[in-house]
Amino acid sequence: MTSRPAPTRALVGTNLAIVYIIWGSTYLGIAVAIETAQPMWAMGVRVTGAGLLMTLVVAIFKGPRVLKVPLREAVSGAGLGLVMLTAGIGSVAMGERYVPIGVAALLVATGPLWGVLFRTVTGDRPHAFTWIGVAVGLLGLVMLLRPTGEGMSVDRITWSLVILCGQVIWTLGSFMAPKMTLPRDPLVLVAYEMTFGGVFFFLWSRLLHENVDLSVISTRSWVAILYLTTAGVVGYTGFTWLITHVPLSLAMTYAYVNPVVALFLGWLVLQQQITLALVLGGALTLAGVALVVTGERTGARMKVESQ
Repeated sequence: MTSRPAPTRALVGTNLAIVYIIWGSTYLGIAVAIETAQPMWAMGVRVTGAGLLMTLVVAIFKGPRVLKVPLREAVSGAGLGLVMLTAGIGSVAMGERYVPIGVAALLVATGPLWGVLFRTVTGDRPHAFTWIGVAVGLLGLVMLLRPTGEGMSVDRITWSLVILCGQVIWTLGSFMAPKMTLPRDPLVLVAYEMTFGGVFFFLWSRLLHENVDLSVISTRSWVAILYLTTAGVVGYTGFTWLITHVPLSLAMTYAYVNPVVALFLGWLVLQQQITLALVLGGALTLAGVALVVTGERTGARMKVESQ
């Protein structure tokens, strides 16, 4: 069996930047979309649209034949669509009705911690810098969370826990992806995940008895859904590439940066206040990302040298 060539730093950096910035902006996009649209239905439109768009792109540039994959690969792609899209993104969309976008991003930021724990349970031993990075990053996230100054209602606590559970499921899907029989072409994989994920969103919408009334959906919400559709194609493609080419804890560092982007956009668009504590928390968060990246590179280099 031939080993996969190591990805270049440029490719890793580009895909990390895409996931950092674009996914950080989706928290605002979701909040705007669900202002007048039902959460699961809106995410169904978003993800299905992204899946169809990705399918069209693949068919045009690579030919429709590449979309034909074995049943096992199709089922695996559908499974990832369920756990990583419907559960992960769906919990955020439902939760943002009661949880501020910055707080939602902070809850999603626990992903790297779950990723490292999953790796440890299976016998992997992350480098010490990775653990230090997780600790520093979470400390920064705590500082970012404190300045919100909002009361903790029962709804907010409940839906915060829902978002947290959805993130654990998302991380588990990310952890299992490299071990599954998936379409070799990452774009084909994304097309299957999004298409089936969109179907699951619509089924969830029906199960929740969402009352969808197109006449009440504002232009602002439609624009947000359109943006989320495009961002889904670009951002999710970048993340899928990352989880199949780099260590999971490195791919999951997006969760450290996304809250900073979300909080900045909250200030810019929603006029949310940025305090000194927010600045310090953001600095610690980015420092945690740097330590995790350093730990992964050091750990990978030590494994190569020991062989």
